[in-house]
Amino acid sequence: LRLLIFDSGRLGQIINLSTTEMNVGTATLSLMPGEYQLWAVANATESNIDASLGCELSDVKLKFAKSGDFYSGTSDFWTGTTTLSVTSGGVNRATVALERRVAKVKVTVSDIPEEVQNIYMRVAGTPTNVTITGTKQGTKSDVGAEMNFNAIEGVALGEVLLFPAESADLNIYYEIGGVIRMGTIRIDT
Repeated sequence: LRLLIFDSGRLGQIINLSTTEMNVGTATLSLMPGEYQLWAVANATESNIDASLGCELSDVKLKFAKSGDFYSGTSDFWTGTTTLSVTSGGVNRATVALERRVAKVKVTVSDIPEEVQNIYMRVAGTPTNVTITGTKQGTKSDVGAEMNFNAIEGVALGEVLLFPAESADLNIYYEIGGVIRMGTIRIDT
């Protein structure tokens, strides 16, 4: 969990909470008196949050990590915000409620013929990053995952997390005799 503290519209601090603080659900910060906007971002590593000290709120982005020729759909981003008024005396408290920022697509493929050796999924046409406030950005690319394939039962299960899009294509890739084939399903929200 990362806390991003904005002072006068600019990012002033990034605080990484310890495991103990996350388990307890409470963190103690020392701030100068003033008005702050506090953002909490869960499940974002340094590689998939783009934020630098002094940047504006609209510049902070959540992004998926690249995995080969597609983006890994495994980042379960949650964010929340609140304002915090800090006075010179006493303890000031703020509560941040987190909301999921990604959609989950779950796929089951059944009646898979015996000759299929491999199966995986990609969702094409989704944003690769969004601003922390929810504005979609980035090129529309493939977000994907390998599917859990049980060849004996002829069933493959998979799921991928992605930034919501107005429409996208679900592509199922499978291999027969060393040749990769693809089937596409249109997803409209």
